[in-house]
Amino acid sequence: MGMVKVPKGKWFVKKNEKMSQLYLVVQGKIQMICEKNSYLLQSGNLVGLDGCKEGIYLNDYIALEECVLYSFPYESPQDFKAIFESQPKYAVAFLQAAVRQAVGVLEMYQKLVRQGQEFYTFCKNAYQQYSRFCQACEIQEKMPQGMEALEQPYMEGELGEWEIAYFRELTGISSMGMEQFYGKNYTLVIGEIIRTADVMNTAAHLIEKVLKYINLNREILLGEHKSDLFESYQVLAVAAAEKDMNLQEILSVAEKMKKYIRTCGLYREGLIIQRFQEFDDCDYEEIKQAAQKEREMLDQQSQSDEGEDCLEHILTFAGYEEEKKAHVKDVLSTYQKMEDAYSTDDASRKIRREITTIFYDVYKKVIHASLKDEKLSTIISMFLNFGFMDVQLAGEENANDLYDLVDKLEQCRSDHVFTMYDWLQAIYKGEQEPSRNEFDLDYNGYLHEQKRMGRITEKEELLLRDDNWEKVVYEIDNMFSSANRATYGKLALFCPVLNSIDVIGDVKKMFVTVEKLENAMNAVRKIDFSLFNHEVMFSDPEHGVNKEMIDKEILPNFILMPNIGTRAMMWQEIAGLKRDTPARFVFSILTAENLEDMMLTVCARYRWEFCRKIQGMRWNDITEPSLTSEYCDYIQFYRKNQNLSVDAKEKIKNALMRAKNNYREVFVMDYISWIRYESSGSFRVNKVAREILFRYCPFNKQIRGSLSEHPMYQDIFQKYRIQMERKIRHIKIFTDKYIKSGGTLTPELQEAMEFFDK
Repeated sequence: MGMVKVPKGKWFVKKNEKMSQLYLVVQGKIQMICEKNSYLLQSGNLVGLDGCKEGIYLNDYIALEECVLYSFPYESPQDFKAIFESQPKYAVAFLQAAVRQAVGVLEMYQKLVRQGQEFYTFCKNAYQQYSRFCQACEIQEKMPQGMEALEQPYMEGELGEWEIAYFRELTGISSMGMEQFYGKNYTLVIGEIIRTADVMNTAAHLIEKVLKYINLNREILLGEHKSDLFESYQVLAVAAAEKDMNLQEILSVAEKMKKYIRTCGLYREGLIIQRFQEFDDCDYEEIKQAAQKEREMLDQQSQSDEGEDCLEHILTFAGYEEEKKAHVKDVLSTYQKMEDAYSTDDASRKIRREITTIFYDVYKKVIHASLKDEKLSTIISMFLNFGFMDVQLAGEENANDLYDLVDKLEQCRSDHVFTMYDWLQAIYKGEQEPSRNEFDLDYNGYLHEQKRMGRITEKEELLLRDDNWEKVVYEIDNMFSSANRATYGKLALFCPVLNSIDVIGDVKKMFVTVEKLENAMNAVRKIDFSLFNHEVMFSDPEHGVNKEMIDKEILPNFILMPNIGTRAMMWQEIAGLKRDTPARFVFSILTAENLEDMMLTVCARYRWEFCRKIQGMRWNDITEPSLTSEYCDYIQFYRKNQNLSVDAKEKIKNALMRAKNNYREVFVMDYISWIRYESSGSFRVNKVAREILFRYCPFNKQIRGSLSEHPMYQDIFQKYRIQMERKIRHIKIFTDKYIKSGGTLTPELQEAMEFFDK
């Protein structure tokens, strides 16, 4: 036995190390880190009690302040006997310390189980009421993300009430009472201590499961990224106000939700204040009056535009003859009269296929005519940018909203954001090149393949290479037709003509603008700061630089499909063969989905595909380390990985099942957890995945600073610092040499230098 002083902040006991000492806290506070939870040990508590049965420390221990401890040599339960025989007073002291610690952990377990049960019951009841309100208000309900899969918290092997009561009773026995009962029968004392440690470890394991359940599901009620039950009530209240309905019952339930959210202890204060403020800022009386006024205006407008035939206008602009016009009108009329536009029977599929063929034919003819005359009517702009063709099919109210949105299309345009019409115009003007097709061929590669197969001559190939209209046709036939269907979301039910059944809520709120896209992109980019960094070549032979690879941020191009969709896609990781070209992301111009969620998924796929493109044929070859090769190796051999716990391996197995054995989709799930949770200190991925993700998708400087003290990150951060110091040294030596030889520090080089300080 000896006295030990531990300085503040020291990580003096590490998990999985073989036990050599057992410590009794005399003074100070110790933090025991068990998986992702921590427990406070104060004077009279034992450090290492959790592992005394196996002789291995099962948790990490860190001194929160300067501590004084008594240390006792310990390797196995037999050592207790030697301790107690030399100092009999410690027999009862150790047992009382063990029981106190067990009661503390068990009370936390009970509290969390109650919290999980209350959360489940509250969410289920609130959602049932929400569904009832939607039916009463004739409003389409939107199920919060994760609600359908929400189940009661269940933990196999949960502790019984009698076990908790037993340890509580033990704490009530005095030292004298324990001495009288146990006497010097150290075998009984040791057995009681070991049993107490077992119960503590079981409770800690169950606490981890409850916390996992709560952390996994809490965003169903109130999330950092919305799409939650609280937002559903806010949208419901606004929709009911717009319909001039009684809001009293809806707002009453919303107040109960606010009360529960405030008191349950699951949400950070900043989030609560922000979301409650958004809810309270809604002036429902004003919304009612505005909706009434808009209805009156729409009535007047519909009366004045009663004779307008939008479909006729579009087909005339496209140059359709009367016979073809009549056929198109008949087909759309048949589609409109279908009892179920989402039906999957043969007749329904056939009509949707025919409309799809008609739509792209009309689109080509309309855009060809528009390229000669860029002063387009509002109706033609609605067709080109939103897929609108018919008022009856779109719904009069939606058609009027789209009519108004034409004046706001400038909000969808920037150097990196294009509507589909703007994108095709840019290709026609030679400002952009067409996208690659499904066989990964660019336009010139496609022409060469056509010549090789004898479908065109060499002369025709040369002529077509410079024919910008043919490039537009190629883009419509390949990227546009495929991406339009994919972003719509329901592949088997796709119809490119805008239909009112796809509208969820207010069309104007579904409108995707440059600001919304940039906000969503920057939310990911500010965490994963190297997301869009490409390694490009810098060359200046006049000043002694033939080839130097530097980092350059190249933001993607966003192309907005003319549809109402629920998905986004990473269409191309680079525009051509060169690394310094932007990726192409496709989104719908109208969506009711959470744009941040869609952007995060797209960025995850971009991370994977960009690495794959750069690595080429060796993208999954572990002898050439990269994000994709290391991740493939980790997933492929996870069963044999000794760094993964049984629980972690089970999670990987389940993730592979959900991803249908697609390694990229497993990475996407982990990347989403990485950005959304790990960056804020809520640990969701396993140790092996964490190391790979941090190596290739590191957090920014601020987040690294906030996580630097956590044991899970200390080794990773140390390796990262060493790696960055090497790179900083290299670029400093290079730039100093370059400037001395007469070179100028260009914005490109300045950006490359600043990259390492992010």
